[in-house]
Amino acid sequence: MLLEKQGPGTKTMIRKTKRAGSLENTGLTGTHVKACFSFELIEWLLHKYPNSLTLDSFGSDPELVFTLISPLLPASLREHFNEGGYETVEQWLTFTVSKNRYEQLLFISRLFTDAALPMHIRNQHFDQLEMYVDVDLNSVPGRLDIRGHSAPFIFTNHL
Repeated sequence: MLLEKQGPGTKTMIRKTKRAGSLENTGLTGTHVKACFSFELIEWLLHKYPNSLTLDSFGSDPELVFTLISPLLPASLREHFNEGGYETVEQWLTFTVSKNRYEQLLFISRLFTDAALPMHIRNQHFDQLEMYVDVDLNSVPGRLDIRGHSAPFIFTNHL
């Protein structure tokens, strides 16, 4: 069985098999990539391709994530964060920020952007979150983008 996926100016045919999920993280257009990215890369992707990323999950122990995020919160949110009795960070984000995973990602990103931390400390703390982000390669060109380019390439020889 073939699945047809259309986006603006694209048409991709993917054979549906028992291994259809194996196309994830391949970089093919029409799939998703879920991975831990650096703070700088997430910031760039959020700026360049808004709404194409969502928060997937945290790989770190919830206590470590709470420990890393808590000092970055405004006092009112910190109190709610510490006294809420949430088992996971995802529960707290859903209750406090939004059910929308994109808005949750923006919230975490802004916490680290606004933090008055030296860059190497900020990056180290961010990496310790082991925050998995889902990137939709319908919006973000993948390494195997089969859609082509909207403008032709012109090569000239400058001698």
